[in-house]
Amino acid sequence: MATLWALAFAMAATGPRDKPADHCRSVRARYSLYADGDALWVVGSRHRLSVVVDALDRELQARGWEDTVAWGDFTLCTPRPADPRALTIRDVVVVKDYSHITFVRRAPT
Repeated sequence: MATLWALAFAMAATGPRDKPADHCRSVRARYSLYADGDALWVVGSRHRLSVVVDALDRELQARGWEDTVAWGDFTLCTPRPADPRALTIRDVVVVKDYSHITFVRRAPT
């Protein structure tokens, strides 16, 4: 029992555990709004990523989200190192930053 208390005391003395570092990469991507959610498609990938960027959401809604997409440079961060083109909708992805955004009307289908 004394060993257990000593272990608990040693763990408490080291302070809170730091969150693992995010692994971030800059990518060229297309951000779109769909009826079932927001998505980011990284150029060169086969998957859409589920992300939310509130400022871009507002801008796309003002421009007509059904017909407009946002192209730009996005900084994506994940809890594990990964090639952004290999990420899927099941991966946790956070958009930390974006720049060089261009709004483009989708071609009619």
